[in-house]
Amino acid sequence: MAGTIATIGRQVDQVASMSHEAVRMAQLSDQRISGLAVAAERIGGVVQLIAATRGRQICSR
Repeated sequence: MAGTIATIGRQVDQVASMSHEAVRMAQLSDQRISGLAVAAERIGGVVQLIAATRGRQICSR
């Protein structure tokens, strides 16, 4: 019986460790996604600037 309790205790510890790692990985993923969103906004701004500049060049010809 004591062996079974010890085994269950180890399994609970393993599951808790795995859960903590999953949370940590999810937090890292969230940070990366947020960084990508910021980068996408910046890229969009550059694209708009290029489009506006190109539009002015076409109109001035």
